[in-house]
Amino acid sequence: MAARQYMGRPYRFGGRGAQLDCMGLVFLAWADATGGNWRKLSVNPTRIVARRQLGPAVESLAGVPTERIDWDLLKPGDVIFLLGPTQNPAEPAIATVDGVPEWVWHMGLYSGGAERRFVVGDHFHGRVSELALPAYLTRYADWYDAIFVTRPAAR
Repeated sequence: MAARQYMGRPYRFGGRGAQLDCMGLVFLAWADATGGNWRKLSVNPTRIVARRQLGPAVESLAGVPTERIDWDLLKPGDVIFLLGPTQNPAEPAIATVDGVPEWVWHMGLYSGGAERRFVVGDHFHGRVSELALPAYLTRYADWYDAIFVTRPAAR
């Protein structure tokens, strides 16, 4: 719910204010929902996960190919990291999926519903949007082939 207040904000890589990127949206929504200081969160997804800054990994969704996602395991508020096999030299792979190292390239917040939506500061759409996650993963399958999910503590 906290992420929806940012709907329509323009996308800008590195944006954390009037313009947002995917991480900026997640950070601001997390801060709004928890009262935490988003500036204390790492900008490296592998550190975020290792430190459980956005909650612990959801074991059955901690590096799973998109075609094998068990949608019933996702809950609104889950942080969805979208993974791809293209190496990010700035940090290590977050998971190995079917023997292939995977890196985080995008993220959003699962909002659920019949369409299994997520709220994302999206570079493809140029703004913060709420989109059907399965359709998004199909459309951008050349970019993202797996997900990694963390679950922030309920407040």
